[in-house]
Amino acid sequence: EVSVSDVRIEGEPIVERTPPVVTGGASATVRQGDEFNPGGSFTDPGGADVWTGVVDYGDGRGPVPLTLTGMEFVLDHVFLRPGMWTVVVTITDANGDSGSTTWTVAVSNVLPEIAPVSDRTAKVGQSVAVTTAFTDPGDDIFTGILDWGDGTVVPATVDAAGRVISGEHIFLTPGVFDAVLRLSDGTGEVLSGFRVAVTIEATVATITGPSSIVVGNAYVLELGVSGPRSDSITS
Repeated sequence: EVSVSDVRIEGEPIVERTPPVVTGGASATVRQGDEFNPGGSFTDPGGADVWTGVVDYGDGRGPVPLTLTGMEFVLDHVFLRPGMWTVVVTITDANGDSGSTTWTVAVSNVLPEIAPVSDRTAKVGQSVAVTTAFTDPGDDIFTGILDWGDGTVVPATVDAAGRVISGEHIFLTPGVFDAVLRLSDGTGEVLSGFRVAVTIEATVATITGPSSIVVGNAYVLELGVSGPRSDSITS
């Protein structure tokens, strides 16, 4: 007969594995280009003493390592595009068990700012060029429009990397024209106005001849013409 005291069970004790519990997630609102740096913490009921952290900010860059200070962490990110983003922090212990928390972040758009464009003067038929800088904290898709005020509305050239917008135009009639440069970041638009004074160069005709001639000889005059329409004037 075998008593209970004679039975010995060998092996590792069965320990219930529990994942880390991560806190700190919430809703947040930031402006495009501003820092997003909330903090959080976690506990580990399973008693592990080695953890690793990753964070995915949800804006397409993928998970990145998260620095842990003890059982706390601080996020550090700049959102370059407006929209609603879900930030996920995941803490994994030495047993491979993971816990996570999320933030829902609303990123508002920040409009670009254009440097002022100075007024211009030009002659009819002369090219007028405009180049000016702009700033924007985001990674937006920029488009530009130039309304030259004489009925001509054309796309502007936008150098997104260099933050420069430019264009040029030839006025065919004289006058004072109110031009407008428009820049869009895909969400909103900003304007910069300037004035172009266009004048027409005068066509000048001069008549020259000798101050004296011999009696009986023909008196010959010469016609000289200069200016933009000189080829339309004949003697």
